[in-house]
Amino acid sequence: MVLVHTHVLIGVLADDPQWADWSIRQLRAQSRVHALAINAVVYAELALTFDRFEALDETVEDLQLQLRHSCASHDALHTLLRDFDEAFCDLHDRPSQGRIKTCLQKQMILLEALGRDMPYVKEYALSSICDEVAH
Repeated sequence: MVLVHTHVLIGVLADDPQWADWSIRQLRAQSRVHALAINAVVYAELALTFDRFEALDETVEDLQLQLRHSCASHDALHTLLRDFDEAFCDLHDRPSQGRIKTCLQKQMILLEALGRDMPYVKEYALSSICDEVAH
């Protein structure tokens, strides 16, 4: 299995004149030998380039990418990621101070849940989780 970097996928999805052809060649070559995968971080970064959560899911499926790590097998994290995505889209469509606060809260909740999903993390607050995660 090969974890695909966000920039490779953005090069393809944006049809970047400098990187699209190279990215497509790399994805094709690797897919002949390995399953292609993304993790929750790549998924969240890609979410910023889509208008709808469903469109991202369709693209991940079309590119035959496997969503790995916590999110794919963890319904609660998947729900938190969707909540953050919806808050982000809502903020993008109708900016306000209240929506900024909601978006930041959803992001913090998601990050804390991702941190707590690590087997060696015992803390609950994001600042403490960051201290427990190896650099």
